[in-house]
Amino acid sequence: MSEDGQRNVEIFGEESAIPDGYRWNDLTELDGLDLIDHYEKTLKLLSQEDNLIGTIYTKAQNKIEKPVYLKKVITLIDEENWLSMDGDVKGAIYESILEKNGQDKKSGAGQYFTPRPLINTMVEVTRPQIGETVCDPACGTGGFLLTAYDYMKEQSQDKETGILEG
Repeated sequence: MSEDGQRNVEIFGEESAIPDGYRWNDLTELDGLDLIDHYEKTLKLLSQEDNLIGTIYTKAQNKIEKPVYLKKVITLIDEENWLSMDGDVKGAIYESILEKNGQDKKSGAGQYFTPRPLINTMVEVTRPQIGETVCDPACGTGGFLLTAYDYMKEQSQDKETGILEG
């Protein structure tokens, strides 16, 4: 069993849904054209899985053409201890990584990135309410969804149901 698979068993009590050879550690060990090739094969293979993984990776594409930029993104992500973080923190860090990488226009990683102040303004203007459906059809990092969730959290005094009291 791979290190990733063993970690999933220890932490989550289940095997990884990602096939051996196409897991995170397989990407972190590569660089150059080998990294780009393997990353693209990984996206294709995962999109063909007949489970939630396949749904998540449907039509996934690599927009980062230069191996050095992909390696930089992978290194930035790999430096964080994601399992010990709250979901809101993870979203903020992921957006920060994309923003940093997107500042280099040549990488292409930031071409669809929406800055946090713009997201905050849009959520404040739309004022989502508990019980309403929130939709972000162009969801990339989930920034709109996380911000809408934070906005609605403030409407509730009941932590379990999320419903306003009174």
